[in-house]
Amino acid sequence: MIRSLKFQILLLIFITCSFSCLLGQDIMITKNGKIQKIYLDGSEACDKELVYTIVEEMPTYKGGLKQLEDDLNRATLFDKRVNEKFYLKCTVNCKGGVSGFQSINSHDSEAIRRTQSELLRLQNWESGKHRGIQVDCFYTLVVKVKRGKIKIDR
Repeated sequence: MIRSLKFQILLLIFITCSFSCLLGQDIMITKNGKIQKIYLDGSEACDKELVYTIVEEMPTYKGGLKQLEDDLNRATLFDKRVNEKFYLKCTVNCKGGVSGFQSINSHDSEAIRRTQSELLRLQNWESGKHRGIQVDCFYTLVVKVKRGKIKIDR
C-alpha cells in the first residue's frame, strides 16, 4: 500500500510538471543552488497567457531549415576565421511572426548579435499548430558558424 501511494504521488508530480512544461509556463532551473525562472519573451504572442513549448506541429521556416541557412548566409557575411556554436530561443506567434530572440550561451558575440538581427528581419515563418489550431510557441535553433558559414540545426 505504501509503495502504491508513493507511486501515485510521483505520478501526480510528474503529470503536473509535464503539463506546465508543455504549456511553457513557470519553467524553473537551479544554478549554483539558486532557483531561477527561465524568461522567454511572449510579448508578441497572440495569447500572452499560453505560449507552448511543444506542439503537434512545431513552427517551421517557409522552405525549411536549408532555406533559412541560405537566407542567413546571403544576408550575413562572417570572416572565415569565425567558428562558433550557440543556441537561440525565440517566440513564433500564431501569425508566424518571430520575436524575442535570446542566446542561451553565457557569452555575447558579434556572430550572435548579427544572426539575431537577421533572424528578426526574416519574418518568413509558419506558426505551430496544436489540435489543428495555430498557436504561439517557444522555439530553439542551434546555430553553428563554421569557417564563416552558418549551419542551422533544430
